[in-house]
Amino acid sequence: PSSLPLPLLDRLIAHITTTLPLREFTIEANPEDITSEWAEHIACHTAIDRVSMGIQTFDDDSLRFLGRRHTGAQAVKAIETLRNAGIRNLSCDLIYGLPGQTLEGWKSNIDKLISLRPEHISAYLLSFEPKTRLGVMLRKGTVEEATDELAERMYAYLCDATRTAGYCHYEISNFALPGHEAIHNSSYWDGSDYIGLGPGAHSMVNGVRWSNPSSLKGYIDSQGSGFRVIEDEDAKNRFNDVLITSLRTSRGLDPDMVPEEFRKEFEQASSRLILSGKLIHTPQQRLAIPEDKWLTSNNILLDLIVV
Repeated sequence: PSSLPLPLLDRLIAHITTTLPLREFTIEANPEDITSEWAEHIACHTAIDRVSMGIQTFDDDSLRFLGRRHTGAQAVKAIETLRNAGIRNLSCDLIYGLPGQTLEGWKSNIDKLISLRPEHISAYLLSFEPKTRLGVMLRKGTVEEATDELAERMYAYLCDATRTAGYCHYEISNFALPGHEAIHNSSYWDGSDYIGLGPGAHSMVNGVRWSNPSSLKGYIDSQGSGFRVIEDEDAKNRFNDVLITSLRTSRGLDPDMVPEEFRKEFEQASSRLILSGKLIHTPQQRLAIPEDKWLTSNNILLDLIVV
């Protein structure tokens, strides 16, 4: 959305109406799009109060490899520009496990971002999707995936560095200064309702999930009505969704949310995981995966998922 002309962005915002008070209004932005004019318009002439910016890395060679149009210096400048305009709730994304990236290189990236003090940090391990350019390069052997050992060391440094700097690690890939956890993202993890607008968007209301096909023409022709495809979910699917999303967070899973029909099987599996240290009880008596095992949480979830 940061690439849109400001008058068009204003038109879109004007059509988003709600009778409820806004708790958070986030816009995603590319560093190369952020000018003084854009930042001041967002801060002074819209209801937007949070900017989420995809930096990915401060290393220019890696940025070129990823096909990004900004430089590390532009990312730093963009943060300064947003701050000068009055933006006081800023989220920045980084990626680790990039081809050729060393542990020292990753440490330099996270240390630099922490020094710029965004209120929120998201850090994701690079994934190689099969049909993407990176996926094809991996298959051809022109790039190598980070080893599990390196990825674990990078993640450990990420956790330690952000904790020392005062950030709360509240979800596998997300860190926030106190009071700045992402409200929007958290709705996916705690089972709250959410609405997605436009082609390809997903929604969930009252436990019913649906998606819009990725056809712009179809969406426009239907005016967004009757275009959705409702997902056919049974009790197992719904419980597994709750299980997976809850255990991505430090808050964890409320055992009372386990349906009666799955409770005996779940209690047996969770008891084994507690004994092995792969699950813990939080002070609120919820079940959570320890931080040092979050990066390999999929293996733990496999023991809990109802099949």
